[in-house]
Amino acid sequence: MAQSQTAERGTAGRSSGFGTLGWFSLLGFLIMGLLYVLDVAEIADSILPPMATLLVAVVAGIGALLFYVGNDPTAGRR
Repeated sequence: MAQSQTAERGTAGRSSGFGTLGWFSLLGFLIMGLLYVLDVAEIADSILPPMATLLVAVVAGIGALLFYVGNDPTAGRR
């Protein structure tokens, strides 16, 4: 008998993980989030208003999450 042309693909090679871009985005999220907290607590004096800092932190966090869950093109390169 001939094998089916629509055989299921294995997902063993695909897993969630960070590559260089994911780590860069996660680092941006952590740094900008910390800067936002320091701005609100009036410990640090940033050149950006606190809401702009929060916006950048949120965008970087969403990017890090998408790189982790999605297909980070730099994941797997060593």
